[in-house]
Amino acid sequence: MARPARLDTNVQHVESVAPAARRLSPGGLTLHVFQLNTAARAFYAHHGFTVIATGDGGDNMENLPELTLRWSPARTEN
Repeated sequence: MARPARLDTNVQHVESVAPAARRLSPGGLTLHVFQLNTAARAFYAHHGFTVIATGDGGDNMENLPELTLRWSPARTEN
């Protein structure tokens, strides 16, 4: 089954802005994703995001359980 063009465009857009976002947020990035959005969860995990919090959906308009994800830059040891 082919992926919708809009999804392909969104993925390409995120892929193209990820390096700039990391440059602009050198301390890390935090975002939210619905738990049921397994494709987004896999995408963000692939890009180094980890779950830092969960929610039951009471704080979003859709009332869907969500995850808070965080990307932090790799630390180098001296």
